Amino acid sequence: MKNFLIAVTVFLIWSVFGLWLYSWIQSDATSNEANNNTTETELVQEKDDDKKNVSVNDSKHNKQEVGEEDSGKKIQYGLSAVNEQGDLIFNFSEGISTKLNTTEIDVPSQLIDFKYKLYIYSTEHPDEELHIESLYSPKENLMNPNLGVQRGEKIKNILTEMGISVEKIVIRPVIKGIDNDDSDWVNNCIQFAFKPLDMERIKLLKTTPKSKVIYPRYTNSGIMANSTLKELVVEIKGYISNNPDLMVEIVGHTDNIGNGIDNYKMGLKYARQVRWYLINKGGFDPNQITASSKGEEEPIESNNTSNGRTANRRIEIKFK
Repeated sequence: MKNFLIAVTVFLIWSVFGLWLYSWIQSDATSNEANNNTTETELVQEKDDDKKNVSVNDSKHNKQEVGEEDSGKKIQYGLSAVNEQGDLIFNFSEGISTKLNTTEIDVPSQLIDFKYKLYIYSTEHPDEELHIESLYSPKENLMNPNLGVQRGEKIKNILTEMGISVEKIVIRPVIKGIDNDDSDWVNNCIQFAFKPLDMERIKLLKTTPKSKVIYPRYTNSGIMANSTLKELVVEIKGYISNNPDLMVEIVGHTDNIGNGIDNYKMGLKYARQVRWYLINKGGFDPNQITASSKGEEEPIESNNTSNGRTANRRIEIKFK
């Protein structure tokens, strides 16, 4: 009986110890599992946060790219016109072309509306003037005026015929290296820009000299066309474009060698030749240009010297 009681007691002690040990192991396992779950949850949360951050960053990046496209510089190509603030008035994909070393220009049929658009804008903005930016290259032939000015004059004529006031048109030659791809033709040689109206410039435009003296090159057959006459055409064209009612008188003067009647006829002959040259080369209205002669009557130097006689053989241009 004593041995039985001892065996039961030992069994109970080991049972209690076993239950306590099992309880402790379970508790530790539960704690580890909880910690693992927490760690996994945190990791998942971190991954979710990363996704959110990536999403936010991508969103900001996308918005920045869109913003740069929306608020960036306006792309200009072909033929365009801008106002003082740089805003596009119009922009055609095609451009006006020019042939190197010439004043020849080509306006594609797709651009026919450009002059109407410029006219409408000019009418709606009377306090602005139109600048024609005309391209020419330093490698092109030297001319006076330069090719940029002469090309701009052709565009100016188109616009004045459209109805834009000549005094509100300014030609701005732009010298720039030209890449013509081994062709004689250069694209996009003309652009337009509107600027605030310059009243001082307009005031000066309306001022014309009362007279001008030139010395053409005389030959046995008459007057030879040279740079002096070519420059005169451009100058008078500028005066008449700014003052359409201007009258021009070409007066021939001679020295006193020979008799007075012959000198009068000679002076008139030279004046008529200059008048003919201006009308044919400048396209002026024949009624605006007249020819007359003073012969030997109004010398500006003494006819007793060779230099004096040379100075007296002159053509006088009078503006009225």
